[in-house]
Parts: sequence; structure tokens; C-alpha cells
Amino acid sequence: MFDYSLLPGFLIAVLLINISPGPEMICVISTTIGSGKKQGLLASLGAATGSTVHVMLVALGLAAILSTSLVVFTIVKIMGALYLCYLGIKSIVSRTETFIPGGKDVRNSNGYRKGLFVGVLNPKSILFFLAFLPQFVNPEISSYSFQIVTLGLCTVVAGILVELIVIFLIDRIVTVISRKKRIMMFIDKLTGAVLICFGLKLALSTQNK
Repeated sequence: MFDYSLLPGFLIAVLLINISPGPEMICVISTTIGSGKKQGLLASLGAATGSTVHVMLVALGLAAILSTSLVVFTIVKIMGALYLCYLGIKSIVSRTETFIPGGKDVRNSNGYRKGLFVGVLNPKSILFFLAFLPQFVNPEISSYSFQIVTLGLCTVVAGILVELIVIFLIDRIVTVISRKKRIMMFIDKLTGAVLICFGLKLALSTQNK
């Protein structure tokens, strides 16, 4: 159980957080544009898995290592930044001819793996959960770990629901404009550039910002 008096504030915060675009959301959008809604959904599930790992680290008290160890934080953020840049460059250099009617892409695409790596290798996500979730925990009601896991999973599920809406909207748009290769090429490269920007932003980030 957890403190239901804190639920309204928690739900509002979760909604605002999940509608704000981040690396995971851009990865889901990019995957949906390039490979269709099925791969987009898999990317969303992969990102959710990464977030669940972060929640468990917070619940077990292991996330504190990331907030106190500059070496660990730096290693994780550089790996995450490099992977985001890799996905962005791959999207930018993709050939327009790979697109076929319906918005599908004949390039090999593992949406779940993309989402998982982007999610897991984002140390800012761990620090967010570490700072955000304890605000809604009341240790007098039940165990700290149980409440952290419950609230964390609610946040993850809310993220999946928001991304589902985005996936289906993006898929419908892509289906309409998929025959216009120039537009598709521009959108593909735009999402790639955004991924690179997120990668650079992550690389320049600190534990406190």
C-alpha cells in the first residue's frame, strides 16, 4: 500500500513527465517512422524495460552508487551518448529507397533492443527516479522498497500508454506521406539529428544537472 493522499499530485507529475519528449520518446518515434508501428511498440517496451531496471535499482538502494560515483556515472553516460549518436547517424545516412508504401522499412530493425539500450544507458533517468519517487513514499504505511516499485511501475506503464498514442499517430501520418520520399527522407534525418542532440546533451551532462 501507499499514501493515497499523494496520488493526485503523483498522477499529474507522471503525466507531465511522460508527455515531455526525451531520448526514449524520440527513439520510439524514430523507430516507428523507419520500421512501422510494430517495431515502434517494441522500442517502447524496450525503453520500459530499461526504466523498470532503474526503478529496481532505486528500490534496492543501488542507484545511490550512480549519484555518488563520478566514474560510474561517466561510464554509463558516455555509453548512452555514443549509442544515441549511433542511432542518429544511422538514421541520417539511411537510404530513401529503403522505404516502401505503408511506412515500413526493409532495413533490419530490432526495436526492442534499441529501446532497451537507450533506456538502460540513460543515467539521468536513474537519477530522476532516485529524486522523484521518494517524494511520494510514506514509510509509515508500508515498506520503502514496495512503494518505490509500485510508484515506479505506475510511471513506466503511464509512459507506455503515452507512447502507444504517439506510435499510432506517427504511423498514420507516415502511411499517408510514405510515397513522398523527399518528405520521408527529411523526417528520418530530422529524428536522427534530434537523437544526436540528445546524445551530445547526455555526454555534457553532470550528476547534478
